[in-house]
Amino acid sequence: MRADRPSADVVAMRDGRRYVYANFFPPNASDADDWRTRPIMVCDGGPWFFGAEYDVTAGRITQLAFNGRA
Repeated sequence: MRADRPSADVVAMRDGRRYVYANFFPPNASDADDWRTRPIMVCDGGPWFFGAEYDVTAGRITQLAFNGRA
């Protein structure tokens, strides 16, 4: 199983820097057709569900967060 389907990306400014945030989840995790424009909400999805924050100016990932398990 691959966690390679990003949901809606969010672009934000913080301290004058631009950040992009994206959620990632397995391709079969949602039957919703709007996963490209709306976040997929999951609680306790385990390591297959995670989010990443990317600093556009620095060109690097600044935060990575995995969901827990119930």
